[in-house]
Amino acid sequence: MTEPIWIPLAIETAGAVWKTTEALRLHERLADFFKHKPYLLVLGSTGVGKTNFLRSLDASAGLVEAIASSARTEASSTQVVRVEKQPFRVVDTPGQTAHQADRLRIVREALAEPPVRVLNVVSYGFHEYLQNAHEAVADEAPIPQFLARHRETEIAAVREWVPLIGDRESTKWVLTVVTKADLWWPQHDEVLRHYSEGEYARELKAADPSIVHAVVPYCSVIHQFYGRALLPGNFDDEKRLTTNLHFLDQLLRLE
Repeated sequence: MTEPIWIPLAIETAGAVWKTTEALRLHERLADFFKHKPYLLVLGSTGVGKTNFLRSLDASAGLVEAIASSARTEASSTQVVRVEKQPFRVVDTPGQTAHQADRLRIVREALAEPPVRVLNVVSYGFHEYLQNAHEAVADEAPIPQFLARHRETEIAAVREWVPLIGDRESTKWVLTVVTKADLWWPQHDEVLRHYSEGEYARELKAADPSIVHAVVPYCSVIHQFYGRALLPGNFDDEKRLTTNLHFLDQLLRLE
């Protein structure tokens, strides 16, 4: 078996946190899962980090950098992303309000080929745009009202598509990926409760209470919020690695 490219990195930076034998078992499970090219629908409002999230999964893309607003997804597209050399198909949808009609069309088309697996990308209000930095950051810290307003934007986004997922036959599961973990990590428990038990979770379950829903943190790239707000707490590359491996493990558990 060819050694996965992240095993040497795991040994070097994670050490006891992630044993080599555990990583090998995860790779074997990934190989089995991805050989069928699973069909994943990626949803999330603009600025949450969907494109960086997908780039970070694809090791062939190299190191991920914070994406510019001009490079964001503005049209739905189907692409093959490789994780540990294993391919899977994703439909990446634009998050902008102006693209609502296109987004809803793509969701309906995806649901015509059930079962659909949904990767629902959120960021606890840490949305980033080309402009608006003055509304988001003051005195080198995120403005709470900006974050709260964008958490409401995330809830509005889920209200848009959740009625379409309908029943358990069309949607196999929803995995909510809370990206930008480096920015909200000191609030870890509060953030995960918001998505797994709070208003957001209730909205997501409204279409079908029996739908399988899981929540995991993720970090595509460690960076300052808008390039201005200082990073809170202590979130380093070791935490990013182990957090992202946990995402892969959860992805496989849902199958």
